[in-house]
Amino acid sequence: MTDLAEAPTRAGVRRTLARWSRDLHTIHSPIRRYSLSVVCVGIGVGLAFTLHQHELHAAEQPILVLSIAVVAWYAGLGPTVLAVALGALAFAYYLAEPSFSFDLTSEGQTDLGE
Repeated sequence: MTDLAEAPTRAGVRRTLARWSRDLHTIHSPIRRYSLSVVCVGIGVGLAFTLHQHELHAAEQPILVLSIAVVAWYAGLGPTVLAVALGALAFAYYLAEPSFSFDLTSEGQTDLGE
């Protein structure tokens, strides 16, 4: 039992694995990071729109959130902000009622001022 407690730690190996893992999950080129953002949101919007056409309305938002999560994991803060903005605009235009319009309706909203 004491042999296990006195075993040398492999701190050098842990540091090497931590460095490797960190480099694996980042993209260094800004063009690639922002391109990943646009492509992931495009794929997410395409899948969400397809599910919307097949009347699976509960699955639209998780698909968009998953595409934004992929961008956040690999690309960083700036591309994530772009992905959120593109995802919100695409959701408002393609998936929220009235479809294919940025018009907002007051249907279903309560008046808080009165």
